[in-house]
Amino acid sequence: MNKQQSSIDCAKNQKRVNRSNWLLNQPVIQVMVQLSLPMLPAIIAVIGLDLFDAFLVSGISTETLAALSFTIPVTSSLFALAIGFSVGTVSVLSYSLGRGEHHKSQRIATDSLLISILFALMITVLGLLSIPPLFNLLGANFALIPESFHLGPRPDIMPEITNYMQLRYIGFVFMLITLLSNSVMRATGDTKFAGKLMLAWASLTALVDYLFIASAGQEANLASLGKGHLVTDILFAIISIIILIKRENILDFSLPSYQTLSSNCRAILKISLPASGMGLLTPLTIGIITSWVAFYGREAVAAFGVISRIESLALFIPMALSTSLPIFVGQNFGAGCINRSREAINKSLLLTVTAQVFIVFLLILIAEPLASSFSDSEVVVQLITFLLYLLPIGYAGKGVAILVGSSLNAIHRPHSAFILTLIKMCFLYVPAAYIGAYFYGLNGLFVGLMVANLLMGLTAYVWLSLSLKPN
Repeated sequence: MNKQQSSIDCAKNQKRVNRSNWLLNQPVIQVMVQLSLPMLPAIIAVIGLDLFDAFLVSGISTETLAALSFTIPVTSSLFALAIGFSVGTVSVLSYSLGRGEHHKSQRIATDSLLISILFALMITVLGLLSIPPLFNLLGANFALIPESFHLGPRPDIMPEITNYMQLRYIGFVFMLITLLSNSVMRATGDTKFAGKLMLAWASLTALVDYLFIASAGQEANLASLGKGHLVTDILFAIISIIILIKRENILDFSLPSYQTLSSNCRAILKISLPASGMGLLTPLTIGIITSWVAFYGREAVAAFGVISRIESLALFIPMALSTSLPIFVGQNFGAGCINRSREAINKSLLLTVTAQVFIVFLLILIAEPLASSFSDSEVVVQLITFLLYLLPIGYAGKGVAILVGSSLNAIHRPHSAFILTLIKMCFLYVPAAYIGAYFYGLNGLFVGLMVANLLMGLTAYVWLSLSLKPN
């Protein structure tokens, strides 16, 4: 039995070696296409899940949609933290695989799961304790906002937010396990299976969300949505761990030496913490913007929440590329193939800009019917339509910034990626929104966001060009 198991393990290890050789030797475009295409439906499904949730909630009431919109910065922060640890794992694991260190890779994957679970438990405790003060700070307590700023009455939505966020915080550790396990599969080059698993996760979550809301009937609220997420996150966390053990043979349950564990944790955290910090800057700034939008009432918050979901879906191509580009760049960078890494990055940026130009025209064409599907409120529909005409103009810049950040992490420059994101958010995004709002009110705020996105893309491209400049 031991010989048979050893033979199976050897076959799985050889398969992983073959995938690494394929990443290092096949034509760049061919590899990037084969890495990205399997993840494309999964990315669309994961991003579309947020939009589907907004659609489900819009059928309950404008107040509930506004409540969901207030949670976006926080749930996005949780997702960003999970992605940050995934980025660190992918970067270190891909680099190790590119150097042919396959036994070490098993230890890295195992240690990344261990440290991530401990981190997630800490965040869950802190999150549960901070719900009321955090959401009051975001403006969810409309009573703190002067009546003169409101487009409508001031509803009490804090109970719905509290019940929903308690469920999302409890589910965070399971969501992180699912996302991290998927990144381990992708780092080994097994993107097809990883894509199918992610697609199944998003699809089942959407189905369960719908069933919980439909079964609640008139009593449906945000907690119904939170229960759907919790159930599927627990299920897929268990499935993901089983796959890493049985299919990928990438986990090592032997007791590591303190030196090995410490070394792996430092290497992972060196990239994960800046990547998580970089990811947190975006929802943090969205939180600031949401608190400003709240001064214009629940309709403005509801519309901004919907457009945030649509924006994520509109950026599905750079999001898909950001899952495959670090794998390609990481393994080729680890093997010393710098020119292949540079070529993959440049072609990915070109594709992103071209795709976003097309998406601008598409969203303009469908703006009015799309906006009408999310609300019966004329004010909300008008605001969503206006935003669909305006904000997509800046999406090309945002897509470039996404790929530049993932590329810098892949070449082990996480601090450069963090500093770049800090500059974009603190010196471009927030000031532009504030200046626009100061002079032209709510519409000016959104114009400022569009201009900031374009400047973000230009700044990121110049930064990356300097980083990849031959010595």
